[in-house]
Amino acid sequence: MASVPPPEKRERTFASTVQLALIFLLALSFVLITQRFDRQIYYWGVFLLIVFTLLQIAFGNIPSEWNFARSMMGLVLAALIITGLVVLSIALVPTLINLGR
Repeated sequence: MASVPPPEKRERTFASTVQLALIFLLALSFVLITQRFDRQIYYWGVFLLIVFTLLQIAFGNIPSEWNFARSMMGLVLAALIITGLVVLSIALVPTLINLGR
């Protein structure tokens, strides 16, 4: 009887590892928010939730097979897009308020 070779183990790429880690870090930030012992821990949980959510938006749009260098380029591009949207939103608020008057 012929023996079957074990399946090949593929190494996780950088982007897929970060995506998996971010899911766990998002869950940790929810745990920090839901605790009732210390308000400072709650604030840290909210801050970390915002940071990890923005990173998840970036890495969620990066193909999981990308290596470190391509992932960092994608992260920089996502950061520029998110920053541009925030700046544009802040700049448009006065105009939109005046339109509503």
